[in-house]
Amino acid sequence: MSQYNLSDNISKSFAFEIDGKVYDFRRPLVSELKANQAIQKELEGATTDEEKQAVSDKMQQFVYSLISPVDHKTSIEEALDASPINVLQAFNKMTEKELSAQ
Repeated sequence: MSQYNLSDNISKSFAFEIDGKVYDFRRPLVSELKANQAIQKELEGATTDEEKQAVSDKMQQFVYSLISPVDHKTSIEEALDASPINVLQAFNKMTEKELSAQ
């Protein structure tokens, strides 16, 4: 019979860099992802642009809450706001890939 250990040697975070500033991205717990899925369902049910923006802001804050600056104080939001759009696009692709349950 095979036995798998699914929790050893699994990284709980990864690092990425924007303009020379390093950030630590903590991988969310399954319970946190479930809570975020509830927020995603809210987005599906939102009917007005204001509701959609409010829910989208919640989802963004969830992702940002997982990210910590390393040896500096620039928040991820500040770093992205000061970056060209292609940095945001790369950030979104990275986030989607790293948060995927597959």
